[in-house]
Amino acid sequence: MMKKNIYKKIALIGTSAAGKTSCVLELGIDSQKADMDRCLGASIPQSMETMLKWILQSESNIVNVSVHIDALEKMASVKQGQIQCELSEIFFIHLAAPVNVIEERLLSQSTRSETNIKHTLAGFARTDDVCKRLADCTINTVGMGLQEVAHAVRLIAVNVRND
Repeated sequence: MMKKNIYKKIALIGTSAAGKTSCVLELGIDSQKADMDRCLGASIPQSMETMLKWILQSESNIVNVSVHIDALEKMASVKQGQIQCELSEIFFIHLAAPVNVIEERLLSQSTRSETNIKHTLAGFARTDDVCKRLADCTINTVGMGLQEVAHAVRLIAVNVRND
């Protein structure tokens, strides 16, 4: 059973093409305020501390967390060590799909370069593993439409934040 009223923020995590940005948009949230890549820059590696500060200070209660793998790994290690810190104020939802589904999604997105696709697929196992360790819950998005994923995220947010 999930606790109520203790989490300040909901953070969507997952590999590239997992549907994090699409989910934020489907929820009607301004991606200029809720998308870490747009706010902090996608190509600039972020520290765990910078990421946590951004998540907790975001104007949005639901945010899309960038795949800065080293910082995510550090978060997962800290969280597994049960150290009390800002992580305890964030509920992490892992939007998950197997690598073949991620590959199909990447290939269908005309905005992705071939280099970006290869990089994402090469790092899939590591990223997925880190997200599994960091997640408070996982939504397997296979076979789900975008509205269904957004609805599931909204229900979880209501349960853990009492929104």
